[in-house]
Amino acid sequence: DSLSRSVSTDEVRIDFVDSTSGALDEVKMSDQYRIYRILQNAIRNALQHAGASELTITARVKDGSLVFTVEDDGKGFDGKSSSSSSQGLANMRGCTELLEGSIAWNSPAPRYGKGTEVLLIVPFS
Repeated sequence: DSLSRSVSTDEVRIDFVDSTSGALDEVKMSDQYRIYRILQNAIRNALQHAGASELTITARVKDGSLVFTVEDDGKGFDGKSSSSSSQGLANMRGCTELLEGSIAWNSPAPRYGKGTEVLLIVPFS
């Protein structure tokens, strides 16, 4: 089962694909809120800093974890120089630690200028 939704304006298109089959509903509310805040920051960064015009957000269950990706077509960024100085990225990391999960930003050199992927993995039992 998969739920897909799209939102589009003249400036941006956002696609959302939920393949969790309702697993997120079983996560306690405080953790759902943390996940929401992390994804909200990833979307905000893509729109405000990367100049993205297309975003794809996916949610799925894999190997006992909830896996979320936020992919954009923006300008990309150098995660090594940006990650230590950005309050938004620090907040995302802090929320991820509270979830006992992991987060990664991928915008490697061959893709630099061709978008960023944020990967959030949250253990789920």
